[in-house]
Amino acid sequence: MLQPSSLPAYTHVAGTAAGTTVIADRPCGLFNICFNQNQTGTATFYDCATAAGTTADNKMLVTNNNVGSLPMTLAVGCRTRYGLVTVIGGTVDFTVIWN
Repeated sequence: MLQPSSLPAYTHVAGTAAGTTVIADRPCGLFNICFNQNQTGTATFYDCATAAGTTADNKMLVTNNNVGSLPMTLAVGCRTRYGLVTVIGGTVDFTVIWN
């Protein structure tokens, strides 16, 4: 039987201005990024536990939230060492699947 703690969690991030979201403040797995709506912004993901740790040294990936008319999922499949933080720019609407 699957234990609840082993199931992935999700964090929905939506906004129209620059902002920082701490998704996990501990090591975790980043499974998928689901882009829910066609928007014009970007999301940068960092391997760090706090908003203050977002530097070029721990940048993982940068995504554009331009998906056309259908939702899209990006499979990432990696583990972080410290945590997971995203910084958005512009207008975004996406969901991060992590554990």
